[in-house]
Amino acid sequence: MYYHYALLLLFRPFINLHILKSSVDPQNVCMQAADNILSLVQSYRRLYTIRNKPAFVPYVSIASTIIHLMATDDIIPSTGGEQVRQGALDLRGMSSCNPFTKRALCILKILARNWGIAVSIDGSEDTTFAEQLF
Repeated sequence: MYYHYALLLLFRPFINLHILKSSVDPQNVCMQAADNILSLVQSYRRLYTIRNKPAFVPYVSIASTIIHLMATDDIIPSTGGEQVRQGALDLRGMSSCNPFTKRALCILKILARNWGIAVSIDGSEDTTFAEQLF
């Protein structure tokens, strides 16, 4: 998971950049890393319980969910909406043990609203903390 998180952090600043004479596409690298992180979190949830997770997992999970949110097409929400909903579900499952995950869900809702993406992240609408950040 660290490897995919490192790839995500390394290529994220260049996500809209097309490198000439190179087969490396930063957007593709970020999407593959985010997909792999989501898959690893789901495997961890199936093997153990998501509440007994290492402390870094919520941070990795929100980073991958933000990448999926960026890739979600607002016209066709199914292109990335399912990954966003799954990432939000994982964060919600971690919220009983880590207060950061509640803030992360608020941040995801604010980002989706500001970017005009129609995706359901959480049923509650308590976004006061995240609105203070923006």
